[in-house]
Amino acid sequence: MVANQAPPGNLPVQSTSLIGRSQEVAELAAALNKTRLLTLTGVGGIGKTRLALAVAERAAGSYADGPWFVDLSPLADASLVAQTMARVVSVPLAPDADPASALVNYFRPRQLLLILENCEHLLASCATLSAELLHHCAHLNILATSREPWVSRASCPGAYRRLQRQRLTVWHPRRYDTSRRSSFSSPACSRRFRTLR
Repeated sequence: MVANQAPPGNLPVQSTSLIGRSQEVAELAAALNKTRLLTLTGVGGIGKTRLALAVAERAAGSYADGPWFVDLSPLADASLVAQTMARVVSVPLAPDADPASALVNYFRPRQLLLILENCEHLLASCATLSAELLHHCAHLNILATSREPWVSRASCPGAYRRLQRQRLTVWHPRRYDTSRRSSFSSPACSRRFRTLR
């Protein structure tokens, strides 16, 4: 008898349950079916990581090739974002290969969720690489956490939702909508949605 293989992915095991946030988790997990890029933005210590992991756990079954958690907090060199991502997801890199191109080739046929943790000190690199990956890889979704917004509300073609009790903002760029009926979409970034409770 062949033992069952572990599902793909590398989500950290959580020792405790997330209490009192079930509605937020459910709504954000559902939003990943309607947008391909979701960013959770807020000050340190308000639960961005724990919420992102809970959302990834709930949505994991929708991704045949798994949810992959990429912690960028130790990374100081913005030029190594793609290489770090490739290492975490076990994307083979040939000598002198372009890591971004290797990621595109690896992700293109796969259905996968990337969780990018602590992007605030690498904003330009994360945004540029994410845009490239999402453009070329139709079945890739990205869930990111950051202390700083990736873009300003004035320049972002999308919407945001603020969790006031947690001082957490959920960004949903309209360019990555997969459904015009998404409750997270709006004509402009400056529209404020109701507080999630």
